This record gives sequence, C-alpha cells and structure tokens, in this order.
Amino acid sequence: MAQAVGAGLSPRQFERLVLAGTWVRGSRGLFVVAGSPPTYQRDLMAACLAGGPTAMACRATAARLFDVGKPHFQAAPIEIVVRRGVSPLAVRRLGAVVHESRSLAASDRGLVGAIPVTRPPRLVVDMLGSVPDDVLWSPGG
Repeated sequence: MAQAVGAGLSPRQFERLVLAGTWVRGSRGLFVVAGSPPTYQRDLMAACLAGGPTAMACRATAARLFDVGKPHFQAAPIEIVVRRGVSPLAVRRLGAVVHESRSLAASDRGLVGAIPVTRPPRLVVDMLGSVPDDVLWSPGG
C-alpha cells in the first residue's frame, strides 16, 4: 500500500481497488492485478520494488533478462542489488537473493521493459570470477 500511495494513489483509492477485486493479495502479501499469472518477471519486479528506488536486477537475473549465457542462466533465481544501508529484509521475504553495493551509479542502471537492471558492463564486472569465462564471452567476440 505504501508504494501505491507513494505513486499517487490515495489510501481510499487503494482500498477501492482491493474491495472491487481489481487488486488481490498475491503470494507473500503483495497485491497484484486480479487474474495476472505468476511469472518470473512479475516476481522480479515485486522484488525490485521491495528493494526501494535504487534496487535493480543483477548478476544471473540480469543475464537472463538480457538473454545471454544460455543455457547457463535460463533458470536463474531472482537476484537484486540494493545500496548498502537499505534493509534487504523485504526483498528476502519474497525469496530473492540480495546483494548489497556501496556504489550504484546511475550509469549502472538500465531497463528491460519496466524492470530496472544492471547494464551489461556492470553485469560483466559483477560476474567475473563467479562463472566460467565462456559463459560471459563468446569465442572471437
């Protein structure tokens, strides 16, 4: 509700959407549009919203969104990066892996659809040393 109010809805408007059945309580207490199927993207967006305004998808999740590193990242769990000092509890309650960073520059931030995500240069740096090189780099290019 706090996010809906922060986006400009009044508490009364929020209540009306819930009472009318337009929004329903989904998994882990989140409100979702009635009838929307549970998808990876929906759960990912919820985790990003729970992480606050600077949170974004990162690492294997970013690779999956960018459709790189197949098949290595096709079943990637949801990973979110938040600025150090932001409580990761709400994101963890949604089942996401949370990484904390001292530096989340605006230049690190991109979008895949409406989902905030680390841009490819940041993705490569974050993944170096944690996955085989051939997952990140294709031969000759």
